[in-house]
Amino acid sequence: RVIRALRRSRYSMMAILRMLLALQRGRRDDVRVLLDSPDEPDAVYVTDRWLSTLAELVQAADEIVAQTEAMRACYGESA
Repeated sequence: RVIRALRRSRYSMMAILRMLLALQRGRRDDVRVLLDSPDEPDAVYVTDRWLSTLAELVQAADEIVAQTEAMRACYGESA
């Protein structure tokens, strides 16, 4: 089920294999780190960074909300 979910999320077979091998060797790192850390940086699929990309987007959205709230506080609720 995990492999199927990762494949549907467009993770490459190499990223999944890399994660499974690391887990088999006893590494218990964050799964995102295992999926996003290629052995060879040239062989990275764009989709192999979905979790990191989504985390970055959530952080950016939080910053936009904070900036919007600061602007509303500065200019009042009617703005």
